[in-house]
Amino acid sequence: TTVLGIPVDRVSTVELRGFLRRAFASNRAHRIVTLNPEIAVAAHRDGRYASVIRTADLVTVDGMGIRLALRLRRRPSGDRITGTTLLEAACAIATEEGRPAAFLLQSDGLTAPPILRTELKRRWPSLPVAIGVVDPRRPLDPTLARAIADQEPGLLVVNFGHPVQEQWIATYVDQFPSVRVAIGVGGAL
Repeated sequence: TTVLGIPVDRVSTVELRGFLRRAFASNRAHRIVTLNPEIAVAAHRDGRYASVIRTADLVTVDGMGIRLALRLRRRPSGDRITGTTLLEAACAIATEEGRPAAFLLQSDGLTAPPILRTELKRRWPSLPVAIGVVDPRRPLDPTLARAIADQEPGLLVVNFGHPVQEQWIATYVDQFPSVRVAIGVGGAL
């Protein structure tokens, strides 16, 4: 099933958790996109961005507009998997499996690393976390890339907003060989 030419995986929350467990157990990174109407329209207008989304391993239904588009085409949408839903499931499973997580924040973003660290510690006290601050308009700093890679994160969480976060993940996820799940969470942090 597609919305504006973007393939959509109509999964339940239970199926998402199964996908995450399989991804963490695999030997490669899996990119996940939560498709909302704004992302679908941006991808419809930008072929390069559309290609990044089409090559993701999982594209979930996020947003009532996507659910409505599927319903109008008489296609069940599965559960609504928002960035927050995805973040919570991925962090819970990473914690259960003892996989560290790396969070990358935009240098001029609204989320401050100390506040994020405090909140993550409150929600998932045993989740090992590395937090980096990145200017996504510039090439990735090799020193930061090494510092994050040295933490061996299984989960990479990027909070740049669309379309930047999906494009950044597609470009740089291979710099982090231990990553098995890479997600962009936009406004979820």
